[in-house]
Amino acid sequence: MCTFKLLYNEGTRVFWIHDPGPTGCFPISYIYNVPNPNLDANGYVKPQNELAQDFNKQLISSKTKYFKMRTKLPLVRFTYVDVYTAKYEQISNSRNQGFVTPLEFCCGSYYGYNIIHCMQKAIMNGTVYGGDQCKNPSQHVN
Repeated sequence: MCTFKLLYNEGTRVFWIHDPGPTGCFPISYIYNVPNPNLDANGYVKPQNELAQDFNKQLISSKTKYFKMRTKLPLVRFTYVDVYTAKYEQISNSRNQGFVTPLEFCCGSYYGYNIIHCMQKAIMNGTVYGGDQCKNPSQHVN
């Protein structure tokens, strides 16, 4: 409450609260969980998504606290956004929407335990690896 009250006293009236998305659906999550990832029915890293879902349940259960704050901060407004569900559905149905496999990187590279982000280069054992710019970003949902 104290952070909300401090911001409220500074003039903030609208708060946007959102949950974390399905982090187990991103290519980087899959790579970090190889060689034996625990995957869900769609091929995403199950423990990471379960952790996000548990956090989301706690966040949702806190909504009553936010509404109680409105008695002390009458002009405050809270908007809760369910990012997890929206992103999970979009990623899970990405092929039907014209995207490539969701677990493919748009750009960047992964070599061993080295991640090369988009537009970066790295030298490993004398070989230059590049995380080039994404050639077809509209084909990648991630």
